[in-house]
Amino acid sequence: MSTENASEKKYSKAAKIARRVLVGFVGLWIAVLVILQIVLSPSVLTNIIGRFADQYVDGEVSFSNISVSVLRSFPRLNVSIEDFSITYPHDRYAEYDSVGIRSQIAHFGRNEIADTLASFRKLSASVNYVALISGNLKVPYANLDHARVIAAQYDSTKANWDMFKFESSEEEDSEGMSLPPITIGNVSLTGSPIVFYKNPTDTLFGAFNMEKAALKGRFATRNVDKNKIKLDIDNLLAAVRLPSDTVSFRLSNLGIFEHKDHMDIDAESELYLATNSFGRITLPINLSGELMFPPSEGIAVQAREVELSLASVKIEGEADVNILDDIYVKGHLESEDNDIQKVFTFFSENFPILKDISTNARLSIGLDCDGWYRSQTGEIPAIDAFIRVPEADIKYSGIDQSGRIGIDLSAKTDESGLLNARADQFD
Repeated sequence: MSTENASEKKYSKAAKIARRVLVGFVGLWIAVLVILQIVLSPSVLTNIIGRFADQYVDGEVSFSNISVSVLRSFPRLNVSIEDFSITYPHDRYAEYDSVGIRSQIAHFGRNEIADTLASFRKLSASVNYVALISGNLKVPYANLDHARVIAAQYDSTKANWDMFKFESSEEEDSEGMSLPPITIGNVSLTGSPIVFYKNPTDTLFGAFNMEKAALKGRFATRNVDKNKIKLDIDNLLAAVRLPSDTVSFRLSNLGIFEHKDHMDIDAESELYLATNSFGRITLPINLSGELMFPPSEGIAVQAREVELSLASVKIEGEADVNILDDIYVKGHLESEDNDIQKVFTFFSENFPILKDISTNARLSIGLDCDGWYRSQTGEIPAIDAFIRVPEADIKYSGIDQSGRIGIDLSAKTDESGLLNARADQFD
């Protein structure tokens, strides 16, 4: 009985010591978190950002509010910045105000006192500071809302992004800097982010915006084979205004899903060409397929089960690409038995002459390539291609008699690498 009492007393004493150690550790940890919350006050963070901006930005960095949450978000450190902008004096590039053609994009970001390079309404992000202590950077969540970037290039020597003063010494470059292991969770862009590019000297203007984008899953720089990522982009629009024409590209939806050793891609888009000669041409483009990235000394990409739809023409193919000092390409694509009349009908509004042509012709195309592209020597991969339209009827409105059409064209590289074309039928 006395032995049992002694054991109970030892157990009780050990439990009390364990509780005291645990309470002490928790108390110490809470004290550290409280100190962090006090140290990372808005005023302290504002001063840190101000000193950084003074050292690396030749302009004005401003924001309305910055906050950090340590206690309520354990074990994450939540950071948010609101109404952020980077500006520079308008007079810096005022000499270019009258250069080039008038364009709405040319005036974006311009004001009488200061011009804007970049801004956003709110940035919210969380960092796992427990993992950070062990040398791992984990970002479970990040959101950038209502971002705007106005990039302006005025000539070959002047651009508004030259305001950044990042310069490293040769000693720093030789030592290098190794990044810690990084793991990223859900990242999103909301509030219709926009990027503008303008070059008034070359009368070149561009705009890139989307409704929203979301990256979900897990991306890590280590254990890449365990990554599982899904990327969704809604209503992406890219437009470029050239001196005579305008080209724009609208991506209605882009879905990318990475799992295990490959990536599935599904995209729906439209290409718009605004031309002086033929008006506005719209070309629907749909793309789907799989991408794989096998181990390689260079950058290796494999594309499988690729299906591309251009208007009424469907193309299937696959490819292997390996980028080293030179580029190795092996690919195959084919498009069989396309109705040419559907193609004529699709483009008839832009090319009215096509309304007067009727045909039952069918189009087939094919391409195989295998070999190296070497930029220094001009060597190209071996190519074997064809375009075929079997004999068919064709009729032009206003002419009573119908005609016949047939095409059999081929092209192939010879042993010396020259591409030779051959027409077995063209009538």
